[in-house]
This record gives sequence, C-alpha cells and structure tokens, in this order.
Amino acid sequence: MDPELDRLFEVVSGYFALLSEPTRLKILNAIC
Repeated sequence: MDPELDRLFEVVSGYFALLSEPTRLKILNAIC
C-alpha cells in the first residue's frame, strides 16, 4: 500500500473516532 494513502487512512480514522455517528453520516454524504 502507498505510504501516503496509509497515512491518509490513519488521519481519517482519527477524525471518525472523534466524530459522532450523525456527523460521520453527513461527511460521508458530502464526500460521496
């Protein structure tokens, strides 16, 4: 796996861990 992609995954996982479920759904909807 690309190290940069791996790092991005780490950061995103960190954000998701901090966010509540509704906020997470909103972000996913905004991205997709």
